[in-house]
Amino acid sequence: MLIAAFVFHSEVLPVLFTTTILLLVILGAVAAKAGWGCIHDKGRSRRSLFWGALSMITTTLIGYLLGHAGV
Repeated sequence: MLIAAFVFHSEVLPVLFTTTILLLVILGAVAAKAGWGCIHDKGRSRRSLFWGALSMITTTLIGYLLGHAGV
């Protein structure tokens, strides 16, 4: 949320989405390293990225359908 304070209102959603995706990649790599000891196993990182992105897209679409989209 700190990032949202430093961008224009019209750019908040794309910037937050991009930042969240990048953080999902980093956290997936950290989880792979911590849980299985191998940072080069991209499957676990990709799974974290895929399901995180899918949940954000689904939530955004439901918000648009119900008329409550945006920040």
